[in-house]
Amino acid sequence: MLRAAKQRAEQKGLRAEILVSSLSDVEAQPVAETLGFLAQEIEALRRPFAPPCVLICGGELVVTVGNATGLGGRNQEFALTTARRIEGSPNVVIASADSDGADGPTGAAGAIVDGQTKARASEAGFDISAELANHNAYPVLEALGDTIYTGIRTTNVRDLRVIYVGEGA
Repeated sequence: MLRAAKQRAEQKGLRAEILVSSLSDVEAQPVAETLGFLAQEIEALRRPFAPPCVLICGGELVVTVGNATGLGGRNQEFALTTARRIEGSPNVVIASADSDGADGPTGAAGAIVDGQTKARASEAGFDISAELANHNAYPVLEALGDTIYTGIRTTNVRDLRVIYVGEGA
């Protein structure tokens, strides 16, 4: 899956790098923050890669829910967390989806966000930080139309996360 994503990006004329194939069993939010920072570094300082570029990750993150009552899955939580980090960016788009089509107890496989997601969520009456504290990414992303639906697949080769960093205007 990762090689196919890399090949497709390269066919589109983009530099594509597989950062890690098995980023698993770690919490979604800190990983999302880190990769969001990486996207900002590329966008602002053109390092460690010059834009436009695509960064690809695989594996299965986790979300420790505790007493939270929210609805979502690790890919939706990852995506919504990155939306906070890339807020205002005109050049970054991030997607995360489960290859089997089911992300947590929702019908969505994951979500896609960009630099306008946080503002759009605020306009729709959502506080992203509060929703993430309750692990409630699905209602936010669904209301924005940012969820990814693939239908249930018969194969699971873990999750795919794709970070696109375009060139500035």
